Formats: sequence, C-alpha cells, structure tokens
Amino acid sequence: MSAKKRPSASAARLATRTDVPPKAGGVSLSQRLRSANRWREQYNPLRGLTLARAVQLAEAYFRGEMADLQWTAFWIEQTDADLLALLECRFGRLLEMDWHIKTAEDADEALAGDQAEFLRERFDAIDNLYEAVEHLGMAAFRGFAHCEKWTSGGVVTHLEIVDQWNVVRDGLAGPWKYNPEARSVGFRALPEANLMPPEGFLFRQVRRPINRIALFKFVRANLSEKDWDGFNEIYGIPGGVVIGPSNVPEGKEAEYEAAAQEIAEGGSGYLPNGSDYKPNSAPRGSQPFKERLDHLSEKLVLAGTGGKLTMLTESGSGTLAGGAHAEVFEQIAKGEARRISETFNRQLAQAWLGERFPGQPQVAYFELAANEEADVGEIVEHAAKLAQAGYQIDAGQVSEKTGYSVTLRQPAAEAAPAAGRPAVANRAAAIGRAALFQANAAHAISAAQLGALRPVLDRIAAVEAAPPAEFEAALSRFRADLPALYADALRRSPEVAPAWEAVLGTALIDGFRAAATDRPKPAKAPNPPPSPAPRSQNRATSPRKGCARPSCRP
Repeated sequence: MSAKKRPSASAARLATRTDVPPKAGGVSLSQRLRSANRWREQYNPLRGLTLARAVQLAEAYFRGEMADLQWTAFWIEQTDADLLALLECRFGRLLEMDWHIKTAEDADEALAGDQAEFLRERFDAIDNLYEAVEHLGMAAFRGFAHCEKWTSGGVVTHLEIVDQWNVVRDGLAGPWKYNPEARSVGFRALPEANLMPPEGFLFRQVRRPINRIALFKFVRANLSEKDWDGFNEIYGIPGGVVIGPSNVPEGKEAEYEAAAQEIAEGGSGYLPNGSDYKPNSAPRGSQPFKERLDHLSEKLVLAGTGGKLTMLTESGSGTLAGGAHAEVFEQIAKGEARRISETFNRQLAQAWLGERFPGQPQVAYFELAANEEADVGEIVEHAAKLAQAGYQIDAGQVSEKTGYSVTLRQPAAEAAPAAGRPAVANRAAAIGRAALFQANAAHAISAAQLGALRPVLDRIAAVEAAPPAEFEAALSRFRADLPALYADALRRSPEVAPAWEAVLGTALIDGFRAAATDRPKPAKAPNPPPSPAPRSQNRATSPRKGCARPSCRP
C-alpha cells in the first residue's frame, strides 16, 4: 500500500490536525519547519566524539533531552557494521510476518465475527502499517517511538513517523513535548502548546535500549582502530633508523640527513661508509587490537540478541551455525511481534471496539503472525491419525504445509491366504475382482460415510488377522454381529444406506458370479467293464456289439 505524501508531524499537530496545511506568506508550515530543522542535517555528531562526550549524551537520556543523543545514535546506526547487521537481521524477520485479526476461542461466534470484520477494516485503512511496525520496533534500540495518528472522517488512515530527535521529555517518565527544530533544550524550555497528547499518538517505550551499549562500543572501537592504524604505520610498513657515520664532513650534514631519512622511510639510496641501519620491530609478540575489537563487538551482539550466547559460540557459515543464528533471530522477532501487537491493541483496537461495541466484551484483537508457522512434525502426525481413521488428505495440501514432495502410496496387492486357512470368497483366485470391488466401494462411499462404517471395517480386519485355528469362529461372530453393526452405521450416517446397499449388492452379485465361475464341474461316472465272454463261445457265434440284425443274434 503506497503512502501518500503528507506534511510533517509537527505541521499536522500544530495546525490543529486539519487536512490542508496552513499557509504563511505562501509557504506551508511544514516547509518552514523543515527549513528550521535543516541545520541538523548538515551536522555530523561523530566528528570529535570522545568518551567524555558519550557519557554526557547518555546522561541526557535520563533528563529527557533527546536531540543530540538520538541524532548521534542515528549516525552510529548508519556507520557501525555490527549495529547495522543487528538492525537488518531483526527487522528482516519481523517485517516478513503477516498481520491477522483473531478472536478468543470461547467467544460468541456472531460477536467475534462482527468485531473481527470491524478491526480488519480499520487496520486495512492505515496506509503505512508496516512502516509504523518498523518504527515501533526501533524503540528496542532508541528507547522509545512515537507515531502520530492522522484521521480522515474519524478513521485513522496514517501513522506519521515522529523522529526521536524531535521530542523532549520531562525526566524519565513525564509527558512529552514536540521539538520541531531539534534544539538541544530541556522540557521546560519549550512552550506548553508543544505538548503531545497521549490520545493522539501511538507510543512504545523500552526500558533498556540497545543504543546505549552501541554508543560506548562505537567510541571505544574508534579509539582502538585509531591506535591500530598508528601501530600499522610504524610497524606495518618497512622502516627503521639510520645511524650516520662518524666524522661527517663539514657542510654535508644536511645532505647525509636527507639520504638517511629517505632510506629510513622505506626508500632507496646511498649510505656513506660507516653508516648503520636499524629496522623497526614490533614491541611485543601479540597485537591486542583485534582481541579488543572482537570483545566490543561481542558485547554489542549479546545486547542486541537478548544475551543469546549461541550467536557467539556457533561460528562459521555452515548449516549448524546458520541454523543457530536464524533460530536466535526467529525468537527475537516473535517476542518483538508480540510486544508491538500489544501496543496496537492497547492504544488502537481497544478504543475502536469500545466505541463500536459499547458494553460488550472485546473478543477480537490484532496480532502479527509470530506464531503462525505450524510444526511440520505435528502436521505429519495429524495426517497419520486421519489416515488411520479412514480419511485421506490431499497430497498437494500436505506438500504445501510441510514443504515435502509427497505422493499417494498405491495399495499393496492382497496376499494369498495362509495354508490351513479357508479363503473368503476365493481370495487367492479373485484378487482382481477384490481390487475392483474396493475401488467401487471407495468411489461410492465418501470420507464421512467411511468414518461411520469404520467399526465394520475394523471387524473385517480382525477376522482377516485371526489365526487359522480361530478363523471360522471369528467369521461366524462377524456374520452374527453384522446386522447390529449395519444398524449402528445407519444411525451415525443415514445417508450411507444407498451407498452401503450398492456396495453389498455388488458384492453379492460378484459372489454369485464367482461361485458359478469357480465351481468345479462334477466328474463323470466311469463305464463298467464289459463282462468276459465264455471261453467255449467262438468269435463267430458271439454277438457283435451294436448289431441289431437277426443274423447277428446267436
């Protein structure tokens, strides 16, 4: 959502918050304030910054004098590599989060829906919501943050960023005044008209700002680097001391000195006989500068990560170190998201709900999606439980939620019955029909209906798993209990009856067809052997088989 170009916060406040900025001599008030504040833009507070000056700035925070301190902190944020990295890592994760309007679990459904829709419309109307989120997050570093509420038609449409160097506070916990010129003044030096009413601003305060540590780290690190630079100038570039010869001719001293200086500074030249060259050598075996700078960086990293030692112990750029560092900033972002969400709820959402739903409980609230990411293991466990209950989750949905590439596993072919156990409906010979029957049943029965039939399916599975010696008894008990199981399934899901009848009818017809096809044909009775003829009877007088003529009779 693109932010509209608006006048500065001071212009909106001092102009009684009208939509059109006032004119004074053809120049808007916001332009005049920007011109008055331009001197600070040309001022570099890091020039000549000493440790004593840093102590003065740190003390000014407790007096509420923020101009010089916050302007110096702003420059350090742009200069110090460690502080810049902390800012980017913390806000990189925080600004990736989506915002949602949620409701209490035990709330009235109608009331929760109305309040959630109302808050969603209100927060959608803010044209720079994430800019405000980032500014409120800067309170962890600068100690506080203000966003001025700009309204249009009674609805907040913009949260104007108020720079920290443009405000002054009465001590550590008093009211605030606007300091449009960012002058180095106290609270009482500004007029009462500059008071900042709490109801007109979104405000967040952090008791332990990180920039206090960053200020002293920056000064000490600069001093250490300056000393290190001097050390390198002396011992890093080859140099030394030239000892001139004795008895230098009169009038040649300047010439000898120039030649010696050229060689001592690393140049080349000629040395007269009797001269000596002593190269510079390091005064100690180890150099303490790097250890000192690392120590200062570690202190700032600990402050910026909430004391997470993992940021220091897990070194390197591999998977282990990267995962440990990412986990640290993930935890920090979740905590920041929760605190910022509470700020939005206390100072915006609760007031809006009180006006729109007076006297009713407030059950809707704003939340950054700090805890929206579901655990992959939990998703897989739920999918497995649903599969055991007879349901099937879409493979694409599982892939989207878990990040895994998943496919549905094809059912294994049904194994032949074990020896000594009778087959149900001739399973060994009708595997193809069984697969077709299962496919038709799955097509006819929905997932909800399948849940109602789960007791029947469990009993069938128990019968198939019965030992050979108990198989007949288990099958008989199942046949006896089937009517009661069928009636219970109809009570759970009455719409299952047509599909159930179609499945059973298919099974019955399939069983009849299988019985007619697989039934063995009856064996023919063998022909009785012919009785043996008497030995005395010759072939001529014996009747011929199949001859009916009179001449064939004996």
